[in-house]
Amino acid sequence: MSPDTVLLLLRLLSAAILLAFLIAIIWLSYQDLKSANYRSSELDRTPGLMRIVGSENSSNIGRYFILHPVTSIGRSAGNTIVLEDDFASLEHALIILRGEQWLLEDLGSRNGTLLNDMPIATTTAVVSGDVITIGRTSLKLEM
Repeated sequence: MSPDTVLLLLRLLSAAILLAFLIAIIWLSYQDLKSANYRSSELDRTPGLMRIVGSENSSNIGRYFILHPVTSIGRSAGNTIVLEDDFASLEHALIILRGEQWLLEDLGSRNGTLLNDMPIATTTAVVSGDVITIGRTSLKLEM
């Protein structure tokens, strides 16, 4: 074979390898976007709501909050759900979505967290209709 033929074959082989590499990157990007879209739709499919059903401040009763996969509750402005309740700790409790299940966790608050008027000591599963009492505020989980 002449050197020109060898160079042509090497160029064609390099072009084919480069094309295969680009196709692989496009395919992997498509799969990643498809997976991210699926995960996003899964989170959108299991929304939760919390509604204030009891509070010293009657203007807050009936107020709704959308639950995020990790929702913090307390008096501090950095919480997802900020309570205007002097008996709530700055960072009082967490509500966490694991799979299809919502879990309630007290963060070592001074006055504790009640689930359906019973104090919780460990991370506890909650379902629609449960009433969570933090300080003097009662919140109902609704799905």
